Amino acid sequence: MSRLENSVVIAGIGGKFPESDNVLQLQEKLFAKEDFITNNLRWTPDTVGVGKIHDIDTFDTSPFKMHSKLVRATDPTTTQTLERAFEAIIDAGMNPFAMSGRNIAVISASMVSDSENTRAGTSYEASGFTIMGHNRSMVSNRISYTFNFTGPSYSVHTSWAGGARALELGAELIARGFVEAAVVSTASLIFFKATGLEYEYMNMSTPGGRCRSFDADANGTCRSEGVVSFFLQRASEAKRNYATVVCARADCLGPRACSLIHFDSLLSESLQDFYKTNNIDPEDIAYLEADGSGIKYFDQLELNSLATVFGKRKKPLPIGSVKSNVGNTEASSSFIGITKSIIAMETGLIPPNIHYTRPNPDIQSLVNGQFQPVTEARELDGDLVSINTLSLGGTSGHVVIKRNSKEKQVLAKGQLPPDGIHRLIMVSARHEEGAKINSEKLQNMPVDVEYASLVNDVFKTNIPGYLWKSFVVVPSNEVKYNIKKYDNVKQPLWYVFSGMGSQWPGMGRDLLNIPVFAAAVDKCDKVLRPRGIDIYHILTTEDASVFENILNCFVGIAAI
Repeated sequence: MSRLENSVVIAGIGGKFPESDNVLQLQEKLFAKEDFITNNLRWTPDTVGVGKIHDIDTFDTSPFKMHSKLVRATDPTTTQTLERAFEAIIDAGMNPFAMSGRNIAVISASMVSDSENTRAGTSYEASGFTIMGHNRSMVSNRISYTFNFTGPSYSVHTSWAGGARALELGAELIARGFVEAAVVSTASLIFFKATGLEYEYMNMSTPGGRCRSFDADANGTCRSEGVVSFFLQRASEAKRNYATVVCARADCLGPRACSLIHFDSLLSESLQDFYKTNNIDPEDIAYLEADGSGIKYFDQLELNSLATVFGKRKKPLPIGSVKSNVGNTEASSSFIGITKSIIAMETGLIPPNIHYTRPNPDIQSLVNGQFQPVTEARELDGDLVSINTLSLGGTSGHVVIKRNSKEKQVLAKGQLPPDGIHRLIMVSARHEEGAKINSEKLQNMPVDVEYASLVNDVFKTNIPGYLWKSFVVVPSNEVKYNIKKYDNVKQPLWYVFSGMGSQWPGMGRDLLNIPVFAAAVDKCDKVLRPRGIDIYHILTTEDASVFENILNCFVGIAAI
């Protein structure tokens, strides 16, 4: 894909990572330099540890209306991706169920499916639904069907570079005007040890269960899980902008590239062409999120090839690999690398690598300091970030994203926004606890007018299964919210008009801060003032005697 002429942004993210249920948990653990690889395996512990997401087999059917037998026969790759796509669209400030019939593309990338290979090839829970539940095209098609999106819907298999390919396709469809938005997803789940044993037989799996990216003692990669979805939109239409997709490309490196030993010159040529074709100056890249699989030869090949692009920079380039923390998430590698890069853009700090002590002596760019692995959190000095991915099958992926340079005014907790108006925010959830947590979060954070609008846009229309409703008013000096269960029965609307006695001095003063109300009172004033009635005085004065005149009472109440 050439450099995009029309700006396409990542507007929403939904993700589940090893030992982390969302992006915020991932961020906290990356900066804490935690190792996401655990040894409590899902099978007999005779292999090294792997990175695992929580609750791999759970699925809340309520919003998605899937038949219970179909759910039991469906590959968790499909159900996990469906949930992450839902999260990404919500994160973008939209209700996916209110987008029915819209021209939105869905593209998913996955690789080997342990569940498919086991269940579809045996009589495991034979029900007639297995062929549909374990059809890999349904990873994307199920999302399109559930939300009734009418754009292109297909799945891709580009090995470890699948995320780069999905992003390339989705962004290009939007930029060329074929679709209005796109859901792009990646998924990699591990149920059995068989595939991991294949890595061991090829001497590619680390016996210690640690990815030592770029390190002299690197001795293999460590398998891991991850499911990530991005919601892509045109910048002009997005309510949220995590990063602009400057360019994304996945390449098949020629007919010889299926052999691991024939990458070098082809990869160098591909990378040089990427930056030349897209008119990107390597000097402008602030950080490189490399593949860094921990397979020693792969690390050498990758960084030596990247050095042909970045080797002439005037200043060293900070590099890292999220694989050192979370392991090799295979098809999800590109998207988790992009997510880490977005964390760096949002916080201004690059999360550190772990398991790096000394440079691989066969990587000259590490030895001479051209590339500097980030081992402690450091400032992201610039707006452009590159993400590189290699794969087993002779494909590579490269992505450049740009930070959203908009500066937001951060208010102190309890401070009113510049317009002096409180905000009413609606919330809904699957259960009471969820409504309570979200309500408390909104009341405990500083007021963000744009975020309040985004949340209201999500919950102003019904989400199936979200029966618990709440609202909060911010800012507030006390934690106060109202939570009730709503049965979706449409209630009649009653209007109550108060009569004499409901007036009080200054009753309209605060309301005049609201532009709509102020405009309405101004219209009244144009009619009343020629008749000797000062509506502004009636609504704002603290003098209670103003209401001794019954005319002032009626005029004031009617205006309110």
